[in-house]
Amino acid sequence: MVINNRHSDIASGDRPEPHYRVQLLTPDHHIISTVVFKARDDVSALEIAEGMVDGHAVELWDDLRFIERFEPHSG
Repeated sequence: MVINNRHSDIASGDRPEPHYRVQLLTPDHHIISTVVFKARDDVSALEIAEGMVDGHAVELWDDLRFIERFEPHSG
């Protein structure tokens, strides 16, 4: 039986490609929407997340690990 999940990959020594999520937030910090995506590493994920800032704050997460928060651009 083959188990294909993130934890079994790590146990076998293979590092899976991280699954990141971006949360778009209202001004009072409520989640509007969540976008899940894959990226090669944190640097790539940060570039993608920063590009999603469009009038709303954006938080970048890798599973339970908080990475960065981007505030909306002031116009």
